[in-house]
Amino acid sequence: ETKILPDPGKKIQTEKGSSKFESLAFYKQGMNVPEIAKQRDMALSTIEGHLAEFVQSGEVNVFDFVNEQELEKVKAAILKVGEERLTPIKTELGNSISYGKLRMALGYFKSINKV
Repeated sequence: ETKILPDPGKKIQTEKGSSKFESLAFYKQGMNVPEIAKQRDMALSTIEGHLAEFVQSGEVNVFDFVNEQELEKVKAAILKVGEERLTPIKTELGNSISYGKLRMALGYFKSINKV
C-alpha cells in the first residue's frame, strides 16, 4: 500500500474541541479577533464563537468585545424574546450588534447566571 504524505500546505486536523483552545491561546497572547482569524485562516465569526465559550468560564473578558450599553441592549432583547435561540434576539437587536458580540454577551450572562 502506497502511503501518501500530507500536503505541507494543508492544515492538519487537530483533536476535536482543541481548536477553540488554540484561539484562546492567541487571545491570551494579546491578539485581537481579526489577527487570530488571519493567523488561523478562519472566519471572524468562528473565532468569536470560540472566545464566547471562554467568556462563560471567565477566561475571556467580555468587555474586550462588548461595552456596557451593548450588554444592556442584549439583556433587554433577551427579556423580551427569551434566550433559547440567537435568531430572535438578533432580529430584536437588528444590525446594532453582531452575532459575535451577541454570543459574547450571552456567555457573560450565563457566567453570572442573570439575564
